[in-house]
Amino acid sequence: MGDQKQHIELVADNSDEDDEVNEHEELISDYADKDNKHKLIKTPQKLDGLSGGGGNVDITNPLNDSGIGGEYSVDEAISLIGTGCFQFKLILITGLLWSTEAIEMIIITILQPVIIDIWNLDELSSGTLALCVYGGMLVGTFLLGTMSDRIGRRLIVIIACIGYSLFSLLSAFSVNYEMLLITRFIVGFFIGGAAVAFTLFAEFSPTRKRGRMLVIQQGFFCFGALFSSLLGLVSMEYLNWRYYLMFSSVPIWCISLFAGWVPESPHYLMATGKYDECKETLNRVADSNGTSVPSGYLRSHIALNQKRGRLRDVFTKKYRTTSILVYTMLITSVFSYFGLSFIGQRIFIDDDGDQYEENLLSVLGEIPPIIIGYIVIDRMGRKTTLNICFTIYSIAAFLLCFNAIRGVSMFGVSLIFIGRMFTSLAFMTQYIYFSEYYP
Repeated sequence: MGDQKQHIELVADNSDEDDEVNEHEELISDYADKDNKHKLIKTPQKLDGLSGGGGNVDITNPLNDSGIGGEYSVDEAISLIGTGCFQFKLILITGLLWSTEAIEMIIITILQPVIIDIWNLDELSSGTLALCVYGGMLVGTFLLGTMSDRIGRRLIVIIACIGYSLFSLLSAFSVNYEMLLITRFIVGFFIGGAAVAFTLFAEFSPTRKRGRMLVIQQGFFCFGALFSSLLGLVSMEYLNWRYYLMFSSVPIWCISLFAGWVPESPHYLMATGKYDECKETLNRVADSNGTSVPSGYLRSHIALNQKRGRLRDVFTKKYRTTSILVYTMLITSVFSYFGLSFIGQRIFIDDDGDQYEENLLSVLGEIPPIIIGYIVIDRMGRKTTLNICFTIYSIAAFLLCFNAIRGVSMFGVSLIFIGRMFTSLAFMTQYIYFSEYYP
């Protein structure tokens, strides 16, 4: 009787599990599009659990409280694998590509007054250099970002690295102003791939550490600004603007040699149904970090949207209000940050100071945001951080409007320092918010 009772209990348990699975599949089927525009994958993909460096991963975690024992999403798997050598190598490549925007910003600031004398341009004509570069960035960010959702992050990062290196070097041999404008426009286009590099690193970052890790990656923007400022100081003093442009491409030439190492995003692979490749990538991360992939199943019962990379998706009813707000803030931040940078160059010239040294001093304002952001972004939250940044920047920018205040020794430089510092922190916060808000 005892064996029979135990058998009945086991059968009942199995029956309950079958009912639960059937109910789960019914819920999943509710997401199916009637026109079969989406593909549904109901079967979870089993992870191999291959050991990397012999380390162990503690899989006793709150994830199992969901009632789906042994099932993990890509984010959960990466969080359990942890951080290590893999993220360190990836941040060197994606971070240096991210620094190209800062390098270009300083190049424009230093180059504009020089090309006026070289090609006898008026100030209005010299302003077309910045227009071409940022026009290229606008086109590149849109096209390369859209393509990354269709062909993957990895290929876009490789193309951006090689394209930036080639055309940045080519621009140093410009024979006229028109050639310089065309080559720097193309350079700006490939700088648009930096946003894809940022996304790629975010998708390999554990959830709980993502904010701080992305702040560290954005610290490479500071590196780019300092590198370009120091290079400009030396090159323009002892060489000329052509050497300045040539040497500016050296960091990206270096990472282009290793760009082939960059793996594809597991999130992209999962979204496109490439489950075996996704598992291989997770095993590669674990192996590099000396840990192991958690045993169990990779959750894959999601709708696979075949039409990816559409701009209108961020303006659907669910995201419309927030999208309008965050894009407005981002446009305002771009206008404020780069406007202040170019205004600073004018202030330095008008005050008869050393343009390069004072420009370098103002660039040092990029360092404190990294430290502040690392400490406060996860503690204070994104919204509070943004409110503080916008308030302090507004005060600094307002004071710069007055010649009497700006004319005080080093006070103008200090205001630019403060303004760039808090606008830079606002940039960091907004990029992190973007990567976390949208699926």
